[in-house]
Amino acid sequence: MQKIFNLLFLAITFSIIIYTGVSTADIESSSEEYNNSSIIIYPCIDVITYTCSGIIYLSDFRLNSKFENEQNSAIFDIIRFSVLTACIAVIVSVGFSRTISVSTAADSRPMKILSEIEKNPGCLESGIISQTEFSRGSVSFNLKKLVKGNFVRIGIYHGTKRYYPFEISDRTEQIVCAVVSQEKSRDVFLLLKNNRGLTQSEMAKALNLTQQTIRWHLARFEEDNIICEDLKDGEKIYQLTDEAQNIYSSVLKRESAG
Repeated sequence: MQKIFNLLFLAITFSIIIYTGVSTADIESSSEEYNNSSIIIYPCIDVITYTCSGIIYLSDFRLNSKFENEQNSAIFDIIRFSVLTACIAVIVSVGFSRTISVSTAADSRPMKILSEIEKNPGCLESGIISQTEFSRGSVSFNLKKLVKGNFVRIGIYHGTKRYYPFEISDRTEQIVCAVVSQEKSRDVFLLLKNNRGLTQSEMAKALNLTQQTIRWHLARFEEDNIICEDLKDGEKIYQLTDEAQNIYSSVLKRESAG
């Protein structure tokens, strides 16, 4: 199908270039030069046929080519403009369809980008660029096509644009995916998943991070409603919500199945 679009696009473009480059005077001179010829095919193939008898055939319309008065000349100009407009419309529609179509070949750029998103849902555009080593312009262009084609879904996480496989539509699932797509936030999340009821100092020591960094991540997690806190010996302790735990488990299962 792609080859057919390419050939059609080139054929119409070539026809327009030739057609618009030939004037009515060229047609008249052709009639004198080839007066003894049986038939002359006008360069815009299958659009206009000019015969040695001095008649132009345009579909079912017949028009004397000598243009003895201004009215006939004006009519031909209208026809000429209409044909040109129609050809341009075809080129634009074919070109647009080629622009928004997504190649599903495994080795195509859109599918490689989609594969990266499926491996790391909730990733940033910069992460896709880093992993695929494609240019920023190429990644941005193909992401737009994937979104329009319902292969990829966009979600906003704390002001940043994140990319997900289209089937991930649940907001909490998108949040969990976005959290685990980044190294430090993933480390904090997994620490809480494997250890229920930790203090900030315990997390900082376990991950070799400052308490300020831990507080920053916990503040985000609280805003996302994926952790809950309690008191133990007068000190706050933190753990993941049951929903966040279950969602992460389902994400792991889907990735394993994929």
